[in-house]
Amino acid sequence: MERLRRYDYTILVAALALVCIGMVMSYSASCVLAQEKFGDPFHFIKRQSLFALLGLVFMFFAMNLPYEKYRLLVYPALILSLGALVAVLMPSLAHQNARVHRWISLGWFSFQPSEVAKLALVLYLAYSLAKKRERGTIKSLWVGFLPHVAVASLMMGLLLKEPDLGAALVVGAICFIMMFLAGVRLLYMLLSLIPGALVILSRLQGYQLERIETFFQYLFSPWEATLKEAYHLKQSCYALANGGFLGMGLGMGRQKLFFLPEPHTDFIIAVIGEEWGLLGIAAVCLLFLVLLVGGAKIALSIKDSFGSLLAMGIVSLIGLQAVSNMAMAMGLLPTKGMALPFISYGGSSLVVNLTAVGVLIQLSTRAQSEGESQ
Repeated sequence: MERLRRYDYTILVAALALVCIGMVMSYSASCVLAQEKFGDPFHFIKRQSLFALLGLVFMFFAMNLPYEKYRLLVYPALILSLGALVAVLMPSLAHQNARVHRWISLGWFSFQPSEVAKLALVLYLAYSLAKKRERGTIKSLWVGFLPHVAVASLMMGLLLKEPDLGAALVVGAICFIMMFLAGVRLLYMLLSLIPGALVILSRLQGYQLERIETFFQYLFSPWEATLKEAYHLKQSCYALANGGFLGMGLGMGRQKLFFLPEPHTDFIIAVIGEEWGLLGIAAVCLLFLVLLVGGAKIALSIKDSFGSLLAMGIVSLIGLQAVSNMAMAMGLLPTKGMALPFISYGGSSLVVNLTAVGVLIQLSTRAQSEGESQ
């Protein structure tokens, strides 16, 4: 009962509300596609429901795992996630298509190692940076900067090999944010951006360069970009325009009817905009804001460096993905495969993000216990 009293229920309710919205909209966005492709309009929602239950189990476990145990998980989680990123490149284990190699197939079940790797990196960076800060070596080039950049660069290299540019950029951004918060020298971080950007540009695939070129063409001359060149962006913007302020009504959207690509994954916010309008998008943004502000408050309340950095890393991870996905759907960023946390169809993303919320809730009990002991 004492533990239940200390849980941050604001974060829990916001996360569960986003999951519920995701379940409803995943069905609305995918039922026609599922009927056409699998002969079962409930194909995607049944799978998503199973992953939601699994995610709740992992969240409950993370909520009740003692704070001190998280330190013991750092290196096993990092090694396993890097191993999975290597395994996904092996034809015998990977579920592949013509372009990308992002899933490990285990019979009827497949998972995306990049989702696990991002959370494992946050856990590692929080532990390592906190240790360096406590020892007073955080400003050192060889101790406070290079080891963390090396691990993040290795992970980014494996992600670019898949290729998964969106996940690689999120990993780089998370590393930058957490090093900045920990107090790593800003000069080292800024100087590393130049070679990092050059390496990423050199590894871009042809279709990725085309997407970036199309984005800038659409951004500065939207009427000159042809429908073929900017198909994803234009269909998404059509959906948002159709929705207006109050939307067309749940299930009444038209762009999901084989016009908008990936309506239940990458572009689900466009379906929400079309069916729920600007009001629906505002509600989703408000729930994310409640979750992220609540997480940031927990980070600021914890005196222990590891817990504080871990909370901020999770907040940054969820926030970056949410902002990037919505900005992409609204034509503010180039199109790329990135799920909207808790809402997009995708088992790996849902399970990992619910686990991250469980960690945040456990950290909230730590923050309360520290406050009561003062």
